Amino acid sequence: MSKKGLIILVSCFVIIAIAVGAGLFLLWGKVSDTPPETVESTEEVAGKKGVKVMIKSLLSMETFVVNLADPGGKRYLRVSIALEIDDKDFVEEAKKNVPRMRDKILLILPAKKFQDIRTSSGKDSLRKEIIAQLNPLLDKCKITNLYFQEFVIQ
Repeated sequence: MSKKGLIILVSCFVIIAIAVGAGLFLLWGKVSDTPPETVESTEEVAGKKGVKVMIKSLLSMETFVVNLADPGGKRYLRVSIALEIDDKDFVEEAKKNVPRMRDKILLILPAKKFQDIRTSSGKDSLRKEIIAQLNPLLDKCKITNLYFQEFVIQ
């Protein structure tokens, strides 16, 4: 390649690099100038509207390991669950009922087959079934949601 061709190639590269740098500089300036969004807490919004807000709390349970109801019993399920309690004032009541809740869950999980829980809709129906079985065990509070923290089928 001739000396003249090399100079043209290098100058084109320098011009492109300057153009990209200027574009990034302008973009960065526009992004950093936008004011941050203010997020109001639930209590602030409720205070403004005069509404009482029930603050929810999570109760994590120990990991469950059970055999699934598949033929041959070669599959097992390892699952960790967190329960969302509708009122944080009654978490102690829920903690007192953990052995009864674990018992109910241990009756539900081994009755499931791999085909029942392998899809997201299967997991969702399992979630609903567990909530429906656990809520009658609690007097003053209610389980509003159940979160799978770990869900392993082998």
